[in-house]
Amino acid sequence: MSFIHQITKDNLKTQIEKLVQELGCASFLALDTEFSGYDPSVVKIQDVQERYAASCRDISGRSLLQIGFSLFRRQKSTDREQTYDVTTFSLSLVRKGDFVVSSRSLLFLAEQGIDLNTTFTECMEYEISTAVVDEDSPTAWLRKLFAAISERRIAIVLHNGFLDLMFIYHAFFGALPGTLSQFV
Repeated sequence: MSFIHQITKDNLKTQIEKLVQELGCASFLALDTEFSGYDPSVVKIQDVQERYAASCRDISGRSLLQIGFSLFRRQKSTDREQTYDVTTFSLSLVRKGDFVVSSRSLLFLAEQGIDLNTTFTECMEYEISTAVVDEDSPTAWLRKLFAAISERRIAIVLHNGFLDLMFIYHAFFGALPGTLSQFV
């Protein structure tokens, strides 16, 4: 089992700086989020525009709880295999204020070994805001991280990526655009 760098409210700046530094030599990045729930009826909506609108409504009342970043650096390769070195960071976070929680989601997270006590006691709190935020705030540091990922133009591997990107956008950059074409 590999070591996971835990990013908490107490070490946010130093760990984000380390993660950004590691981006410089990464071949690609795997990113995954965990959130407080998602309405399962939304995935049954056939029309993609209607599904996007329903997802926006649902996400607006939820919280990100964790973001995982795994940076893969290409090592030696042969004709038959490619080897990578991996560095993983896990960020626990919670939205300030009230938000909707699904018991089904919390049970899933607990079954996956996520310590919910740690998530809520050592997490970084974020504010949903499109406004300029204090440059030392957790939201500002996470915006810097995502700007560094974008500037690096590194390949990103996602699982359930559309929802991950919607949650990240809503959490750190503001309200989701009104249409799917504006979001994409």
